[in-house]
Amino acid sequence: MRVLTAAAGSLIGVASVPLVVVLPELGIPALLVALRLLAVEFDWAAHCYARVVWRWAQVRSWYRNGSRAVRALVVVALLAGAVALLWLLAHEFL
Repeated sequence: MRVLTAAAGSLIGVASVPLVVVLPELGIPALLVALRLLAVEFDWAAHCYARVVWRWAQVRSWYRNGSRAVRALVVVALLAGAVALLWLLAHEFL
């Protein structure tokens, strides 16, 4: 059971890394699930989980307190990054 938990956490963690870049609203929760699964077995994962939760709360607070222009710029930058990443992946594999 311990090996299965560690394997599931590792698999979800690897799958969540590209999601964090392309779709942070799906990638961050997936990363948290992966770290939580790994935290059952590994202390380093528990520390990483706590740090990610803390940092994500800081980012959300910063984003909420920002002006409309800053929030729009963040959304545009994330969309541009996602489009550029998808274009690079499509260009590389097609």
